[in-house]
Amino acid sequence: MLETAWAGGAVLLATHNPADFAGSDIEELVDGRYHAVRRADRRLLIAHTYAAAALVRGEILPDGVNAFWEEVTQIS
Repeated sequence: MLETAWAGGAVLLATHNPADFAGSDIEELVDGRYHAVRRADRRLLIAHTYAAAALVRGEILPDGVNAFWEEVTQIS
């Protein structure tokens, strides 16, 4: 699923279990809810489904997530 999102140019991947995507190139931003992927000039935010819904609704994000999301939107 991660590679499909990446290949499709997604900037947000919503999943019920973000921990499934833990790996050496994935940074955990908020315990179990938000993860960041940085590869070359691309960014992808992996978020728990409820956290992704909050992001889409424009709710306030935790500091680390907010900073990463600004990176994502500047690059995309």
